[in-house]
Amino acid sequence: MKRVLLIDFMGSAFYHHHAQDGNLVMNFIRNLQLILQAYKVDKTVILLEGGSAYRKNLLPDYKLARRQRREKQSDADRAAFQKFLDATETLAICLEVLGVHKLQVFGAEADDLAGYLCAILPTQEYQILLMSEDSDWSQLLSRKNTVQGSYKTMAKTIPLLTKSQWSTYNSFYVAKGLTPDQWFEKKMLTGDASDNIPGIDGLGETGATRLLGKYGSLREILDTRESLDVPRLSAKAKAGLADSEAVLKLGYQLMNLRWTPEQWKQVVGLNTVPVDVLADGGLMAPNAVRTTAFTELCYDNGWIDFVDNPEWLLAFYGK
Repeated sequence: MKRVLLIDFMGSAFYHHHAQDGNLVMNFIRNLQLILQAYKVDKTVILLEGGSAYRKNLLPDYKLARRQRREKQSDADRAAFQKFLDATETLAICLEVLGVHKLQVFGAEADDLAGYLCAILPTQEYQILLMSEDSDWSQLLSRKNTVQGSYKTMAKTIPLLTKSQWSTYNSFYVAKGLTPDQWFEKKMLTGDASDNIPGIDGLGETGATRLLGKYGSLREILDTRESLDVPRLSAKAKAGLADSEAVLKLGYQLMNLRWTPEQWKQVVGLNTVPVDVLADGGLMAPNAVRTTAFTELCYDNGWIDFVDNPEWLLAFYGK
């Protein structure tokens, strides 16, 4: 079975930008090298943002709050953010030189690309390692042979890494008290304020968790909504559940990452994914590390540590 590492590129880069001192590019690559060695990864793919045309068609105010925050940034904050974006461009170039695949599709978010790859790669042939700080990716744990990790968790113990630092379907349930499927249904009930996705009025995370804990599924909650018996469930929440079909449908369409391959093409428009990444000889092709090119990048950027210790590059070579 081949092991594929899918990385939420911007989310992971943002973590390194804020959580670690020093150079974003060097820290990201060093940590990735340790992960590749520890977990014997066959192929690594970074997933980049390409917008979300279909979500904005469904909800014009999708992620509006984020855009508004950026518009209110001070000149200093705007300059700092541009510096971060410049560093991510350099990082993406370095990773490509090191043989890491880059996947970006106009109109699709990194989340969509992760969901699409989980849908098209056969579970009996590929184990997928999801690397993201985003809890939305947790719903993909419902795919067999899929685990999720985060740099935030692993950074606490690097270079000592173990299998227990990856969440499985079962370990997620033990940690959260909800299965990944229930976690997604909780988000349908509560919405996502950070993305401007509405939920049921008067129902917060605690109430939604109690409902799912007692009734097991969203379907069961809706079937018994006229006689729900949960402590401290407000009248406003009950009224919202009584007329919830439109809100829940919208939330499902906006947040679901588990479409079938055909639905990904029809609903999201993911029919332009580059063949060289997905076809045989692309996604699973041996890494083509160009040591000379990377060494030149190191000299250009002053990353002498990488040049002085070339043996760590071996982690990026395909088997």
